[in-house]
Amino acid sequence: MGKPFLSRHFLAEQASCLAGIPFAAAGAAEEGVATTHNLLALGTWCQDAQESRLTLLDLAVGHSGDEIVRQPAMARLASFQHRGRVAALEASGAAVADCGGGAVLVLAGSGDGAVARLRLQVPTQPGSLPADIQLREEDFDGALLLPWLEPHAGAVTALAANPDRRELLSAGADGSLALAPLEAGDGTAGSRLYGSAGAVTFAAARWNGPHTAVTGSLQGLVHVWDARQAGRPALQLLQPAAGSAAAAGAGLGLAAPAPAITCLDVHPAQHFCCATGGDDGGVAVWDLRAASSSGAGGSAAAASPGTAAAAAAAQKAAVTCCSVGGGGPGDVPAAVCDVRFEGAGGIGSGSRRLVFCTAGGAIGVLREAAAGAAPRLLFREPAAAVRACCLGAAGPCSQLFSVTDQEGLVYMANAL
Repeated sequence: MGKPFLSRHFLAEQASCLAGIPFAAAGAAEEGVATTHNLLALGTWCQDAQESRLTLLDLAVGHSGDEIVRQPAMARLASFQHRGRVAALEASGAAVADCGGGAVLVLAGSGDGAVARLRLQVPTQPGSLPADIQLREEDFDGALLLPWLEPHAGAVTALAANPDRRELLSAGADGSLALAPLEAGDGTAGSRLYGSAGAVTFAAARWNGPHTAVTGSLQGLVHVWDARQAGRPALQLLQPAAGSAAAAGAGLGLAAPAPAITCLDVHPAQHFCCATGGDDGGVAVWDLRAASSSGAGGSAAAASPGTAAAAAAAQKAAVTCCSVGGGGPGDVPAAVCDVRFEGAGGIGSGSRRLVFCTAGGAIGVLREAAAGAAPRLLFREPAAAVRACCLGAAGPCSQLFSVTDQEGLVYMANAL
C-alpha cells in the first residue's frame, strides 16, 4: 500500500450529505502519472445565496501506482438550486443509482417531501473526462432542479435505489415508506410500503437484497422489510446503548434507553451484515440472519413497529456494539453521522472494515466491526462536525471523502 495522503478543499458551501458517482477509470499514464476523476454529488446550503443546492464536483487525483504524486484538483461541474433543503444523499435523503451502460441517476430528497431526479449519461471508456457527461435537460429548468415525485407529507429522510427491482425506496419523517419505479414519469404516485402515522420517524434506509430493505429510526428501531409484503416489517430490532449509558443501566439492573439511529449501511457483499450509528456515539453491527432465527422478529414485534419491548428480545447474539463518538463537547459522546462498509465504493467487498464519521469531528475505521474491534482514528477535524463520508471506486489505492461543517471536503488515500 502507498503512503497515506490527506488534502483539504474549500467548498464555499456547507455540505450535509455526500455520494460518489460512478465514472470511467483512469486512462494511460502520462510521464508516469495517471489521473483518476472522482465524481461527487453533494447536498449543500449556500449562505451567500441563501439557497439549497445539489452540487456535482470532480476531484482529479494524479497517482503513480498506488502513490498520490499530484495535489488533487477540485472542479465544480454543475450546481442546481434545490426546492427545499436537500435532506441527505445516499443513506439519509438521496441516492446515486448506476443503471448500467453509463446511465446514472442522482436522486435528492427534500425537506418538503419531494424527490428530485437528475439523469446523467456518464462515459465508461477509461481516460474519459467529466466534460463528456451529458445531462437530461427535462430534469431541470435553468439552474433549478425540478421535483420528480412527492411521496411524503413531511421531509424525505432517506432514499435507496434498488438496481435489481429498478425501484426507489423513500422514507419520510411522517413515518411512511414509499416505493416508485426508477423510470417513473414526473408526479408518479408510486405505492406505499408502510405508514405509521408518525409513530416511527425513519432516519436511514438501505436495500439488503433484491426484495428486502433495512431502515433505522429516531426511536432506535431497526426494521427489515419485504417489498412484496406491504404493511408490516419482517423483523424488528432495538439499537443497543453504547459506552457509559449501557454501563450505567447495567449497574442499576436496567436496560439503557435505545439511542436514536442516525445512519445505516449494509455490507455490499454480505447483505445479512448491517451497521447502524446512534446519537450516543455508538455503532452496532448486526447479523440479520442470526437475529431472524433467534425470534427477535416474532409476531409481537412484527405487529407493531412502535413496540420497542418486542424488538429487544433475543437479539444479543446477533449484534456487536462499540463506542466511537468520544471527543464531543464537554466529554459528551458525539453522534455518529455516517457509516460506510469498505467495499461500498467497490474496494475489498469481503472486508468487514467500517468507516465512520461523527459530530465531534472524527473520521475513523473499525477494522473488524463484527468482532467488536476498537476504533482507529484516521483524522479529527478541529471544532467542526464531519457530516458524511463515502468511499472511492475501485482503483490502485483506497480513497475516502468526507464533508465538514466548515465548508470543507477532506480527501484521504491509503488511509484504511
